[in-house]
Amino acid sequence: MSAISPQGLLAQLTSFVALAAAPAEEQDQWSKQTSFPAEEIALQIFDSVPHWFGRLREAGLIDSSDERAVARLSDYLHTEILKLFHNGCVTGAPEWQHARELASTALKSLQRPPRAKS
Repeated sequence: MSAISPQGLLAQLTSFVALAAAPAEEQDQWSKQTSFPAEEIALQIFDSVPHWFGRLREAGLIDSSDERAVARLSDYLHTEILKLFHNGCVTGAPEWQHARELASTALKSLQRPPRAKS
């Protein structure tokens, strides 16, 4: 079994962040389709931050701007997790607006071409 490539890690991280940026309906649909509780949206990000950053940085796929944006999202999700998720579902908490803004910012940063990263 071979290790996942840095490009594969970036694709996974990008998909995790995109899911955090998605509307509540899409997040709940993802939860139902995968049979994972909605909290997994945050847990996926927690699992990849900062553990994957070294490999992604070495491959030139992320830079410090990406790291800061994803870390801000992760920190916020960690702080507000009880308000964002309840009984395995996405809540309608107003904190989601800020979480989605942070996720959108991180997603835009991650999607920049590698040549634009320093």
